[in-house]
Amino acid sequence: GWNSFKFVPDQTLPVVNHTLLRDVAKVRWPARVTANATDNLGIRSVTVEYTVNNATPRSFALNLLSGSTYEGFFNIDTNQIGVGDSVQYRVKVVDNSTNYNTVYVPANGFSQFKIINTLGIVLVLDDDVTLSERSGEKGLGDRSTPLGLSANLFATTLSQEGYVVDNQPFATLDTNTLDNYDVVILSAGAKTAAMFDDLGKRTALVNFTKRGGRTLVEGGEVGYIYRVSGTTTDKDPNFRQEILQCSTWVSDMSTNGVLKKKMPGHQLFTMPHYVPDSLAFTGTTYGHRDANRIILNKPGIFKAGTWYPSYQDTAGIILYSPTNDPNNVRNMFFLFSIGTMSNQTVAAQLISNALNTLMQGGGPVPVELTSFNADTQNNNVFLTWTTATELNNQGFQVERKQANGQFVNAGFVAGRGNSLEPSAYAFTDKSLEAGKYTYRLKQIDFDGTFSYSNEVEVEVGTPTVFALEQNYPNPFNPSTVIKYSIPVDGLVTLNIYNTLGEKIKTLVSQVQKAGSYEVSFDASKLASGVYIYRLESGNFSSVKKMILNK
Repeated sequence: GWNSFKFVPDQTLPVVNHTLLRDVAKVRWPARVTANATDNLGIRSVTVEYTVNNATPRSFALNLLSGSTYEGFFNIDTNQIGVGDSVQYRVKVVDNSTNYNTVYVPANGFSQFKIINTLGIVLVLDDDVTLSERSGEKGLGDRSTPLGLSANLFATTLSQEGYVVDNQPFATLDTNTLDNYDVVILSAGAKTAAMFDDLGKRTALVNFTKRGGRTLVEGGEVGYIYRVSGTTTDKDPNFRQEILQCSTWVSDMSTNGVLKKKMPGHQLFTMPHYVPDSLAFTGTTYGHRDANRIILNKPGIFKAGTWYPSYQDTAGIILYSPTNDPNNVRNMFFLFSIGTMSNQTVAAQLISNALNTLMQGGGPVPVELTSFNADTQNNNVFLTWTTATELNNQGFQVERKQANGQFVNAGFVAGRGNSLEPSAYAFTDKSLEAGKYTYRLKQIDFDGTFSYSNEVEVEVGTPTVFALEQNYPNPFNPSTVIKYSIPVDGLVTLNIYNTLGEKIKTLVSQVQKAGSYEVSFDASKLASGVYIYRLESGNFSSVKKMILNK
């Protein structure tokens, strides 16, 4: 006997996880959208469909960031959206099956958020919540300072300044919500036991800041817990090197020591409030202050504050700018418990200045193109390029020029928006005539500004033989692609027949130049079954079968 099988359409829907956006501050537009999408056959596309005030429908693609995470930015400029506007959106995910299985988030209708008038949206993560954790390996710590004093000072001060603030325990952090915030504050206060003691959450925070997210870490024993000492002590090198920017621990500064300004003219101490020098603290236990050294020879690290009278070469405040610009700060580390600063009015002013500094930071990160290459196969040109960093990158317009011609638009590839990680891109320019071509990239920001890349040149050759390729996909539903090549100019016909020999459709019937071509066949109005396609040109003729499976 014979074994038999039949083609069964895939019915498995993609699995999609997306945290719906909350209201967005005007100052942080364009908003970022992230989604995690997986499927047994792979993902064909992830798209955001949206309207502003229920007006003209718009859309933009989410690009694969890594693994199964997709990311993109709303493709409407800041001058086209204002405070009070409502944005209705949903995420659409389509898999690679012939059924084009589709999932929407939300499943029905659209989610909505508003553009709000606020200085920014801040998340305060309080990890000073248990009195028993005011003791550590050095013994008993501060038992009198109220729990969460520093976190509450952050939240109260910033709310009064005009920020939207969420204040919650570090343990309850949902890392999927991080991109909803402009600044994330990690407050340990006077806690002396291991703080922020969740590797998964710390890793998510590192990834958040590497995408451009801004952080402020505060606590009097954080520098000790995350110190590096010899080859055996380094609790989380990734967290230390990407967020804290510290290295070895030197002292607790527990008996005396005031915070001195190392960069007195910096905006951290001048805008919008003047912060005086020589800031004292009420606490005298080991959980109130740390003296650490900064990472040696790493560009972008600035020692804004130090200690006096001892250990003046150490850091009390560390700033980090990935662009090596002290006025564009992404990460800030207070190596002290700000809730135990003697003058709490000045402490609040320092907090206000810190957020003002950070809200101007996280960049600018230019779109730094690190490579741009071109290759050919048949009559197709494959372009690939990479970036090291990106700021407000709407995307790349691919431009093509033939010999002695002018540049024309060949296509568009969406950018990553803001990214401090390397990104890779690709674009295929299909079915070109033989000849030499020059390509360049027009990188476009969300505000409309643009710049051009260097130019690359390729030569598209002429096929040496006639060829008709097997359609792909096959079986298919409802469309498929047929590719063919002709080595000489001539009349070309490409027809579709049923198994009775009756012509169903003519796809091509014209004179074509030598080259490689592809044509799409839409069989949405045909019944399932076997069909024949036939290519003829001059004395050449070739026939192949394809299967429509609905």
